[in-house]
Amino acid sequence: MARIKDETKIADIKRAAISIVNQRGFNGFKMADVAKEAGIATGTLYIYYKDKDELVNNIYLDLKTEIASVILSEENKGVTFYESFRKMWFSYTFFCLEMPEKMMFVEQFYNSGLLKEETVEIGEKLFIPLDYFLNESKQQGFIRDCDIKLIKAQLL
Repeated sequence: MARIKDETKIADIKRAAISIVNQRGFNGFKMADVAKEAGIATGTLYIYYKDKDELVNNIYLDLKTEIASVILSEENKGVTFYESFRKMWFSYTFFCLEMPEKMMFVEQFYNSGLLKEETVEIGEKLFIPLDYFLNESKQQGFIRDCDIKLIKAQLL
């Protein structure tokens, strides 16, 4: 029978991994160090994640999901395009300011070479509602006729 995974341990593992990556970068990132900082045995860590790539890709997707939920929150739906866009932008900005360790991880990981194509695709799907919002705004003339990726690069 499979063991039930402890959500607290998973959170501790992810918190430890983010901390280590932010302090040492991906070159200084070792699973044994993550286990030690998370307060678990290295063998226990491998019950949760088969290797470093799986762990960091999983963390990246968790953080992208968190960012998407912040930006695409129901609270950010305004009456006008400008109101909605402003709320989205401020929500993301405040998230970045309140969670700098998470944002540093996302930025480092995105540029690390460890990001799997599958992870990118899943992450992009999280922002389909934002793509729809921006494309509709472009059609209505609220934003320039340009590649949505340029706008998202400024927003995200």
